[in-house]
Formats: sequence, C-alpha cells, structure tokens
Amino acid sequence: MSELIALPELNSAQFLYGVPVYYFNPQSVYEGLSVINPTWPSAQGCVYCCRETGGERRSVVIKKYLFIEYETSTELIENEIYIMAKCAPHPNILQLQSIYIYDSYIFLVTPFCDGGTLHQYCIDNHVTLPQMAFILKGLVSGLSEIHKNDGIHRDIKCENVFLGKDNTIIKRKIVQQDRPPFPENMDSQLVDFMDQCFKRDPEQRASTSELLKV
Repeated sequence: MSELIALPELNSAQFLYGVPVYYFNPQSVYEGLSVINPTWPSAQGCVYCCRETGGERRSVVIKKYLFIEYETSTELIENEIYIMAKCAPHPNILQLQSIYIYDSYIFLVTPFCDGGTLHQYCIDNHVTLPQMAFILKGLVSGLSEIHKNDGIHRDIKCENVFLGKDNTIIKRKIVQQDRPPFPENMDSQLVDFMDQCFKRDPEQRASTSELLKV
C-alpha cells in the first residue's frame, strides 16, 4: 500500500507536499457530498460542487474516488494526487487544497472556478489574438510545471481548462494524424506556435520550456 494510503489514521492533519491530509468524513466539513447524483460526470470517480458548512461557506469542487488496493486505476489515482500536490502552488494549475481519506474513499478538494471552462468562454466570446496568446502562455506554463514534476497530462482540451473570474488559466493527446486545418486568416505567429505543438515526431516537437519563449 502506498505511503499516501498508509499514513496513520488520525483526526489531525498529515501533509503531502504541504497539502493537508485528513482521516475523517468530509461531509462534516462540506455540504453537497450526500447527494445521489454527482454534479459532473468523470472518467474516474465522481465530482461534486460543494460548500463549506461553516466559516466563509466557500464553494469548492470535490472529486471522490473509490480506493481498491492493488488495482491499476488506484495507482493512476495516487499518481494524480502526488502530481497535483507537488504543483499546488503554481498559478496556472488547479490547486489541491486538501485530501480526505475515509471509508475506502479518497476525496480531493479544489477551488470552484467561477469563470467556467475555456470551452464555454470561447463559445460565448470572440477571442482576440492577445487573449489567445495569454491563454496559450498560461496553459503551456502549467504544462511545463507538470513536466518538471515528472507528470504527463493525457487529456488537454478546452473542456479541461478552467477559468477564475479574472480569466486566469487554472487547469489541467497528441493527435495521431497531421495537424488540423487552421483558419485562413489566422495570425502567422500563432500558426508557427501551433505548428510546433503538432509535430508528430516527439524529437522534433517543441518542449513546453521552448514554447514559453515563442
């Protein structure tokens, strides 16, 4: 069993790279976890929009996983937790605020991003070139931090990029075919940037550190 799951069962917090780990039912701290249907579907676990039961009653998002020892999916969950904990201070990565381990479940508490997803933002707004540059820089900066901590994000898409009210980029496949067609009027600098991202040969593809210099 991993170090994360094997920590002694105490009501006081342990810490994983500065992120507190608790061993009691988070329903005593957050309301919204007891509903039958999760707020959002997820490939792994269930995702709930919750609110603190006391204090400032802030809204949070809690991802709930069933922990089954020795299963491959459990190793993937643990890897995600370690990477999120390591990267927590980065401004362009969703912050892992706390971890709860209780009754064979793991609960990951993160902020509620009230700016919605990048996908919805692009639908609702005309995104200008400076905004595209800002978005790409934030996304690449977050990916660079993940890579520095030996992580790989396997599902980069607009639906997985969350925005704060100030439109700060928060989150978290290289296509098998050639790059998709770009609009004819796309800025040449943006075309050059995208071309470097879509190199099929990973040896020729620009690293996140190199993309930050473009």
